[in-house]
Amino acid sequence: VRAVRPLLPEQVQDAGAAGQTPYPFYDDFDGGTLAPHWTVDTSAAGQASVTTAFGPLGSHHVVMDAASDNVDSVASITVQLDLAGRTGVGLRFRHKEMTNNGITGSDEDHEEDGVFLSDDGLTWHRVIHLVGNGPEYSAHWLLLDDVLGGLGLAFNETFHVRFQWRDNFPADSDGMSFDVIEIGPGVDGP
Repeated sequence: VRAVRPLLPEQVQDAGAAGQTPYPFYDDFDGGTLAPHWTVDTSAAGQASVTTAFGPLGSHHVVMDAASDNVDSVASITVQLDLAGRTGVGLRFRHKEMTNNGITGSDEDHEEDGVFLSDDGLTWHRVIHLVGNGPEYSAHWLLLDDVLGGLGLAFNETFHVRFQWRDNFPADSDGMSFDVIEIGPGVDGP
């Protein structure tokens, strides 16, 4: 059992300018917009937006969904960090799904739903499959050091962490949301 210690206020740095993402990293999206360190990628009608809709933990969260009905789409947000020489790097975040059944939390299972890592921004490896989490926020965490070797990855100056959704309807029936994303030492537990 690993002891989990929360980040101290002096360890937490909020979003910086593009290319200057701080480590340890923290974003709760309560600023109301996606900060410059996030890269948004979408296909078809996919969208990722910061909103107050659908019950954020604070005042805002990121919701990924399709802007149109019945259009197969993908949306993601990616942060790039300089993790060269780092060890003990944990990832912790909150996630929930909005579905048309409102109970089970997932009406479909897509390979593209999840958290992905890359040390070059080109080749991606899913490390957390996000499916069936339900309409209430749940916490997810992972010590990144534990998975790197098996994936052939290494921490470097251009390490990427991506949060991604795929489906075909707007958030009220087929969306996914993320809140309170932390990447740093000691954040590998609830």
